[in-house]
Amino acid sequence: MTDLAFDLNTVYGIKDMLNGIYSIAEKFPGVDNIPTMLNLRSIGTAGNRETFGAGFIRKGPGADFVDRAVDHYALVYVLRGQGRYIKKDGTVHTLSEGMVFQRLPDEIHSTFIDSDEGWFEGFIALGKHMYNSLKVMGIINSEKMIVARVENENQKRRIIKQFYNLALKMSSFDDREILPFMSDELQAIQELINIEPVRDVLGTFCEAVTHEPGRRVNVKDFCREQNVGYEWFRKAFKEKTQFAPAAFAITQRIEKGAQLLRTTNFPIFDIAYQLGYKTQYEFSAQFKKYSGMGPAAFRKQGREIQG
Repeated sequence: MTDLAFDLNTVYGIKDMLNGIYSIAEKFPGVDNIPTMLNLRSIGTAGNRETFGAGFIRKGPGADFVDRAVDHYALVYVLRGQGRYIKKDGTVHTLSEGMVFQRLPDEIHSTFIDSDEGWFEGFIALGKHMYNSLKVMGIINSEKMIVARVENENQKRRIIKQFYNLALKMSSFDDREILPFMSDELQAIQELINIEPVRDVLGTFCEAVTHEPGRRVNVKDFCREQNVGYEWFRKAFKEKTQFAPAAFAITQRIEKGAQLLRTTNFPIFDIAYQLGYKTQYEFSAQFKKYSGMGPAAFRKQGREIQG
C-alpha cells in the first residue's frame, strides 16, 4: 500500500520532486523481475504545486499507515501480499494479490500488511486538483474504495505492464500535456481492469430493464452499486447497444407495452401501472413518441390485422 498516501516530501526526503528520480529500464523485464522504482514529478508554482507519479514499491509486514489522511489520490494494484484497509468508521477491507484499490484525498484510514513475505504494489498518484478534474470527467469513480479484483493471469500481466509503461513515460511529457496524458493512461488501465466485468455490468443492466420493465432503474445509482464510473458506463453501453442506458430502458418498456396491448385485454391504465408509469397519459405520450401511434390505436390496428 503505497506511502504516496503519506506526505511525499517527508517520506522520500524530496523538497522538489523532479523528473527521473530513479533510472528505469527501457524494456519491460517481466512481472517477477520488476525493480522497485519511483518516478515522481511536480508542476505549478511555489505554494501551488501539484504532484503526480507512478512506480512500484516493496514493503515489509506491519503497520503501513495509521489513522491518517492525505491531500492527493492514489490508485494501487497489489502484485504480491495480503493486508487490510480500515476506514475511519471501522469498516475493514481485506486486500490481496490482484486487487485494485484507491486512496482518496482527505479520507482518514489505516492500512496494514499482514503477509510475512511482505508486499509489492504498483501505483499511480495524482494531486488533488488533477484528481478532481478526472473525477468530474468521469474517469475516476470515487464511490468505492475497492475498484476490482483481477483473477485472469493474462489480464494481470497486461495491467502490470500498463503501470510499468506509465512509469517509463512519466518524465517525457511537458507540464501542459500531463492532464490529458494521465487521463488517457487511467482510461486505458480502467479498460483493462474491466475487460471481464464490463460484460457482466452491461448484461446486469439489460437484464434488469428487460425482465422487470416496470422497475425504474436509476443509472447513476446502478453505477454506484456496480462500482463503475457513470460516464464510462454510458459510453461503454452506447458502444455495445447503440442506445444510451436510459433510452434502452424506455424501449424495453414500450416493447413490453406493445406485447401486452397485442396479447391481453388489460385496460391501458393497468398496463401503464405495470410498466411503472405514474399515469395512463404519461404512458400514452411516450408510447406514441416511440411507436408512432397511441396505445388504443396500436391495439385496434393489431386486432384488425389478426382479423
